[in-house]
Amino acid sequence: MERIMRSQAFSDPSKAQYLNSQKVMEINPRHPLIVELNTKVESDPDSEETKDIAWLLHDTALLQSGFMQDDIESYSSRMYRTMAKALDMETGLDLEEEVEVPEDDEEEEDDEEEDEDED
Repeated sequence: MERIMRSQAFSDPSKAQYLNSQKVMEINPRHPLIVELNTKVESDPDSEETKDIAWLLHDTALLQSGFMQDDIESYSSRMYRTMAKALDMETGLDLEEEVEVPEDDEEEEDDEEEDEDED
């Protein structure tokens, strides 16, 4: 119902507030991901990586259940950091130097063939 109310073009958010359901996330403490996350939290509770993993678990459950992600900017930042870590990118997400793309040989061959066809 929450998704339907959000999608209504003329919906008044203040009136629809009472329709928002309370979200409950059930966690299985025996699941291997939860066990490993708990280990990371106990060893370094202030780690940015550990916080990102916990938020990733929350975001995945939220999206899988069909709810909307409210804070897109934070979500995107966490996803980029998580992908960079998974790809072992030590330099971070800084742009690389521009790549020079050589002119395509096929274009030159096509131009030559057109010239020959005109003769």
